[in-house]
Amino acid sequence: FTKCKDPYNKYENEQYREYVMRFGFCRMVLRVIFNLFAVYVVWKTRAYIREKYSIPARCCGECEDCCCSFWCTCCTIGQMARHTADYETYAAICCNDTGLPSHVPNIV
Repeated sequence: FTKCKDPYNKYENEQYREYVMRFGFCRMVLRVIFNLFAVYVVWKTRAYIREKYSIPARCCGECEDCCCSFWCTCCTIGQMARHTADYETYAAICCNDTGLPSHVPNIV
């Protein structure tokens, strides 16, 4: 009998397997770095908005911005959007500086 190659075994070639493992690890590291950077940006933006509009921290003090940004980034972004614009009165517009029509006044 001659051994048939298994069409489902992608890693019969040891060099290919090693390449895939290294590339997979690099992708994972890059994802972690990108996600941490995104959390950092949301954290600092939330802190700036709270300071600008004099919104007090409710439970964690100064750690609240970091915790909210890390544990629920999507909710934090939505909360910042609600605090900086009145979406019930004005429809949101994509691809501009404020996300609102140009005739809309800034909320202060």
